[in-house]
Amino acid sequence: MLQALGTRAILKKLEQETQTATGIFLAQAQENPRAEILSLGQGTAEKYSALSVGDSVVVEWSQTQPVKSQGQTVYVCDVTSIYAKETQ
Repeated sequence: MLQALGTRAILKKLEQETQTATGIFLAQAQENPRAEILSLGQGTAEKYSALSVGDSVVVEWSQTQPVKSQGQTVYVCDVTSIYAKETQ
């Protein structure tokens, strides 16, 4: 597993729902901006204490770098590319 450094985050894309609760299939019109945080750099905890590993977030994908790790694609970005955090 990769460990993020500085103010970087390592993210995993979350799959977009393709079917509604009533059974209607949705078209994949645009890229899903949601991701799960897998790792945060040490500098992130100090500056961005609202974020933690496991959080579901909204991210700007054009600001991420895809990396293969243990057979899956993960994405590295600066935490400033994370726009929002999903709350329960």
